[in-house]
Amino acid sequence: YGKSPYIYPLYGLGELPQAFARLSAVYGGTYMLRKPFNGLEKDGSGKVVGVKSENGEVAKCKFVVADPSYFPEKSKKTGEVARCICLLSASPV
Repeated sequence: YGKSPYIYPLYGLGELPQAFARLSAVYGGTYMLRKPFNGLEKDGSGKVVGVKSENGEVAKCKFVVADPSYFPEKSKKTGEVARCICLLSASPV
């Protein structure tokens, strides 16, 4: 993998989470699977210091990378993505 942030999947998009997990482990990160998200743990100044899970378990961290749906109060919708599949009888160009 090296230190490059670029990943080119050869065998489908399932390689992306696997690559992230492996690279995260190399640099000391934690990749949590099948764990419920029960909020963030913050210090006295409001800085995030952990992610709460089941049974009072807390994964300590310096920062969190997550989907915006976990933090709706911190994210703002700025656009939409439209996708379609077109079946054409001739080249569009």
